[in-house]
Amino acid sequence: MKLFILLLLFPILASAQLMNEKIDNALICAKKGIYYLEENISEKKKTFSTELINKDKLQALCKYSKEEGGYRFESTGYYEGVEVKITLYRSEESLRQQSPPDK
Repeated sequence: MKLFILLLLFPILASAQLMNEKIDNALICAKKGIYYLEENISEKKKTFSTELINKDKLQALCKYSKEEGGYRFESTGYYEGVEVKITLYRSEESLRQQSPPDK
């Protein structure tokens, strides 16, 4: 009886593991979008939007907008039908501290 129950649970556990891997990969793609946005802030633009594409597959939709006292970053990562969205608020002060000094 215990073997029968284990045989029934195995496909469920395997599919849960596969879903977790897809979510993790979509999260990695969303993080790449956030990193890209932080590196490409333009003082002249109040809003910016772009897509990160790798091997003809959409990895992330990224956008930022300048708000009072800082920036709002949004990145939606995609991986095999799974979508993960990250919204991050950063002050101008924290962005200045993070960026390396100009040489």
